[in-house]
Amino acid sequence: MAFQEENSVFEEGEQDEELEGLDDGDSDAAPNDAEELARPGKKRKLGMGLAASAGAVENSEEAEASLLDLEVNGLLAEAGVDLQVEAAVLDLAKKVIQLLKTLPAVELGKTAAKGFLRDLGFVVTKPFTFRPPTKVHQVGSVPLGAAVRQAPCLDLAVELPQECFDSKDQLNHRQVKGRYHAKRALYLAHIMQALQSEPAVSKVVLGTLCNDPRKPVLLVHPPPGASPSGLIIRIIPTAPPALFPLPRLAPTRNNLRTATAPPPAAAAAGAAKPAGAATAAGAGSEPQAETGLPTPHYNTSILQDMLLLSQHKACQAAAGRAPHFAAAAALLRVWARTQALDSGADGVGGFLLTMLLADLVQKGAANPGMSAMHLFRTALVALSNLKTFAGGLFMQRSADGGIAPPPPDPKAWRRAFPVVFVDASGWLNLAAHVSKAALTQAQQCARASLELLNGGTPEAFEAVFLARRPLPTLCDYWYHVVVPEQLEGRDQQQQQQHRDVLAHDQPTWRSIEGRIEALASQALGSRARWVRVFRRELGAPASLKQGAPHPRQQHVLVGVQVDPTAALRAVDIGPPADQATAAKAFREFWGDRSELRRFQDGAICEAVVWECGPAERHLIPDRVVRYALQRHLPAGTTVAGFAGALDRALQRSKRVSPDFDVQAARLCEAATDRLSKQLRGLADVTLRVVSTQPLSAVSRHTAVFPPLPHLLAGAPHSALPPSPNPKAPAVPRCLDPVEIICQLEGSGRWPENVAAFLKMKAALGVQLAQALQASYGLEAQAAEGGYVDVLCEGFAFRLLLATERDAAMQQKALAMAQASRVDPSLDLPLRAWHQGAIASVAGANPAFEPTARLAQRWVGAHLLSPHLSPEAVELLVAHCFAAGSRAGRTAAKEGGAAAAVGASGSRTLGLLRFLRLLCDHPWRVAPLVVDPDREMSQQQREAAARQHSATRAAGTAPAMYISTPRDPTSLSWTHHRPSAAMLHRTVVLARRSADALERLLQGGCGGDPAGQPVPAPAAAAAAVHPGAKAKQQKKQRRQAQGGGDDRGAAAAGAAAGAASEAALAQLFGQDLGEFDALIHLRQEALPRAGRGAALPGLQQSKGPAAATAAPPAAAAAGNGPSAAAAGAGPVMVVRAAVDKHSRAILSGVPQSIVQARGAQAVRRELLVGFDPLPLFLEALEQRFGFLAVFCADYVGGSVIGVKWRASAFVPGPLKPEHAYALRALSLPAGAAELQQAGGAAGMKAPGSKSRDAAPAANGAAANGSSRGAAGSHPLVVRDTSPDVAAIVDDIIAMGAGLVAAVEVFREPVV
Repeated sequence: MAFQEENSVFEEGEQDEELEGLDDGDSDAAPNDAEELARPGKKRKLGMGLAASAGAVENSEEAEASLLDLEVNGLLAEAGVDLQVEAAVLDLAKKVIQLLKTLPAVELGKTAAKGFLRDLGFVVTKPFTFRPPTKVHQVGSVPLGAAVRQAPCLDLAVELPQECFDSKDQLNHRQVKGRYHAKRALYLAHIMQALQSEPAVSKVVLGTLCNDPRKPVLLVHPPPGASPSGLIIRIIPTAPPALFPLPRLAPTRNNLRTATAPPPAAAAAGAAKPAGAATAAGAGSEPQAETGLPTPHYNTSILQDMLLLSQHKACQAAAGRAPHFAAAAALLRVWARTQALDSGADGVGGFLLTMLLADLVQKGAANPGMSAMHLFRTALVALSNLKTFAGGLFMQRSADGGIAPPPPDPKAWRRAFPVVFVDASGWLNLAAHVSKAALTQAQQCARASLELLNGGTPEAFEAVFLARRPLPTLCDYWYHVVVPEQLEGRDQQQQQQHRDVLAHDQPTWRSIEGRIEALASQALGSRARWVRVFRRELGAPASLKQGAPHPRQQHVLVGVQVDPTAALRAVDIGPPADQATAAKAFREFWGDRSELRRFQDGAICEAVVWECGPAERHLIPDRVVRYALQRHLPAGTTVAGFAGALDRALQRSKRVSPDFDVQAARLCEAATDRLSKQLRGLADVTLRVVSTQPLSAVSRHTAVFPPLPHLLAGAPHSALPPSPNPKAPAVPRCLDPVEIICQLEGSGRWPENVAAFLKMKAALGVQLAQALQASYGLEAQAAEGGYVDVLCEGFAFRLLLATERDAAMQQKALAMAQASRVDPSLDLPLRAWHQGAIASVAGANPAFEPTARLAQRWVGAHLLSPHLSPEAVELLVAHCFAAGSRAGRTAAKEGGAAAAVGASGSRTLGLLRFLRLLCDHPWRVAPLVVDPDREMSQQQREAAARQHSATRAAGTAPAMYISTPRDPTSLSWTHHRPSAAMLHRTVVLARRSADALERLLQGGCGGDPAGQPVPAPAAAAAAVHPGAKAKQQKKQRRQAQGGGDDRGAAAAGAAAGAASEAALAQLFGQDLGEFDALIHLRQEALPRAGRGAALPGLQQSKGPAAATAAPPAAAAAGNGPSAAAAGAGPVMVVRAAVDKHSRAILSGVPQSIVQARGAQAVRRELLVGFDPLPLFLEALEQRFGFLAVFCADYVGGSVIGVKWRASAFVPGPLKPEHAYALRALSLPAGAAELQQAGGAAGMKAPGSKSRDAAPAANGAAANGSSRGAAGSHPLVVRDTSPDVAAIVDDIIAMGAGLVAAVEVFREPVV
């Protein structure tokens, strides 16, 4: 539970800043002889020789650059692999090499790799003879000195003898398929069998090279604990460099006789099939009519084995010329891992970036004398330049001393691969596996990282190298696509087709992934900046006898980064009608969706219209992608989108649609504008209103639920919302006011006395209210606090009068009260700045408004409303958007880690980044600077950081330090709240919620279409909603009767729906089991109770009946253990007595009463801006804040969680100021009658089940006070402890008419 983890975090000091997830990536192909493992000179640590001396730092002309160099050197030392401490792995490598060289020659049958050969389609015609390897080379990043931690690999390239192959083994005939890869697999299977019997080897498992199912490799693990950095040995079978003539493996050549172009008739019939999927010729087609298709990917898989040593030469040559080449390559690997560029099988990994750096050094674009950081920047500059890969990148050809055949033409490379990076041989595309979208993503990250580094701020290093970007934060929209051929339960025919997936240039699933990406890109058009299908990584079987490697997940993961504005458009305009060819292609793609329309400019074009309500515009990309994919992919394809996965959190109730909230917000905005004009037009006032500015959250569209039009405030019946209870319709009694600043014209006759000044403002308010009534007939009433409440067009407005003397009078009031700060709610200039800053971010980012609403809904759902103000939440969300939306050097100075990413284009991504900011920002060591409009200079930022350090050293710094241009010292919104303990709880809950949301987007939450088990959160959600679960199971059984593909598609869709429900329950479900006591409030006494009750796992109090039942159901719906969930039950349940005189009815006035008494009479009883829950909780904190922490949901909750402070229950002497909540633990002799009198006051012993409180609780009697009961006998109390029973009685007395019952689950042990 979050509260129980407090000590573990705050006693450890600063937050963790360890380097996590630095993957070694692909092999750098830097081979070395096996004997070099024994040379001490080769055992070097990453970054050795790069540490800057103190003198160099002192003599540096730029201190910032020197600091960056020190940080880089520290990173290299921390993230590198020190071979001096890897002696056990090096010794194991020598044993493995010796074992491989001494293996005897033996004939192998097909049983060693039976399953792999079956999937490859290989038919054994003659036995394969195993011979020991010709050479064993050490390759990869380890010998180069560029390896980084987390699963680094010491690669051993095992060169197969020439005698193992025939001269035409690269061909794949119909009778004998996959000869080269089959022999390679048999050779590897024999090595695996030999290594499994080696005592020094812990285990041997299969892997893949570049996620190619044809090319398995061996991963040899040393004994546990042998490698401090987790270094393992990877065995890669390779081919002799001259095994096949290179021209035979050109990208234009065909080496797969099954890869043929179908006849014209068959091609026309199969036009709708996935692109790139090779089609075998029919039984009746003539062989002469078939045309062999190029097989560039198949050819590349063989060339990679043949040219591994040429890549070694390129890396070693670059490292020889540039002393800091290895350190720069390590930085590139760290950067790629941090920015998640190597995610997916098509990602840009460390190997490709290392070869790019080697090319720059080889061509002279990078000076060999550059430092590691300069080389790193040079590589980023080349990568970020769009021209680098526009026409293909070709390394300088190496001179082999002979006459080499000319390499393929650049156009041939571009036709064969989306990304071209040809090595020094001229025949191998190093980027054959990289997709165009992955390259675009890498270029975007490179540009952002360069902008950060050019800013020269300390935050730049953390953002570029340390702030890891989880995969779900890369894209705005995510989709899970399941094609029927990929589902479980294949019949015999489908299994036979699956065996032939490796008989094509690319496996069938790779062709489907490419087809999905092409269709989604075409469908989204200018809506998307880029669309990427993250090619699935392969999971290897336990042995090659079981088959070839296959994708780990069965759904295809599609990520889209959108243009936030264009993504919401409702009409896609196609070509004009007079362009027949283009119009026909448009109609063929969109089908019935396409229609001919005339637009306002007179153009007649093909168009596709996506009709939806104003609250569903964000769902348009999901509908576009789903329609396009299901139209062009095989029947039964399911597309699960998550743009609306969180929409239920913003649904007020099941009877009020989100569109009605949007309409209400627009009506409120229009009413605000008209009222502002009326205020500025008033003439019969002493001081005229010169300007107005709205201040409420609804005015900046960040209110979770905007105020609804009210009948008694002048709203027409057509604008009224549906009644929550149609059988007993009621009119709300409480109205949420829309605050407006009314700036009065200046005057020199204001009094100097503070009290007189306030009275004068109140008098002006009375005059303003009278003028509104006289001029416009508006219902207006002035208040003593200097504001005026106005009912206008169905809404309540609160006019806050502002003058030029307010600041001076506030300072005088502070001096008189000896206070240090103005209450933020009274600081109108601060609130006006906040309104403008938030409005500017919302205007530039369409996804900001729903994200801010979701963030506040999350805060309320976890009972954090008293500890995180709405303004603080808005500033946190604004930081996520403003830092990500800027470009240039200024963004680097302000954004930190968030500046390395673009602004969120969807509410889902926005909420995820908000949660990640909460849990990842180092709150204890660094302030959060929020400056949406870039008002603060660098000097001001540094001053804010120094002030934070000073207050932190003095112990007076706020736990959540948010620095803004108007509040650089965090004195306003987060000065006292949250406390350190509550901030820790917020961080824990945010991390838990972020993990759940990431699992949903990636497909790991709530079960996978592959049939993975449902995690505990999904099971908990199902337990909370047994009716929904039964309904879902019934729907699944009904869909399962449809047949093979439909059954699998239905199962995939049902799994996606269950995942969404589970994630929603984890994100917004209340874990009431972590509290020690619960205060249940009467829903009819709360004007906001029940809002958002449609959320799964969010249970509301039902009153005393529900409170006296078994523990609340919500306790079992949480994410952590609880006493209630364990069946322990409460130790005390106290129900409030029914007192009709104090029962507050605030939820609504029955319409029958309105009709009987008249609208004018009921209008006078309306309460503007009254919410009893915050007021009651404030009273509880004032009275019992030293004993407990109180948590509540101001958005729509009806439960207050109570967590005892352990320190308050330590026995101690009597404190007179807290005597009302204490009980005596030790009494003097002769005072037994006093103890008996105190026990008769109504205090129940622990373990009592239930009791009723008296209607009028006597605080003095209930709290166990002994004075007065003993008459003239004095009592000296030695030790005291809080009296829980008396506290419960006091809470019920304080909340008479509001509190329904109090449950106590745990009492501290004294």
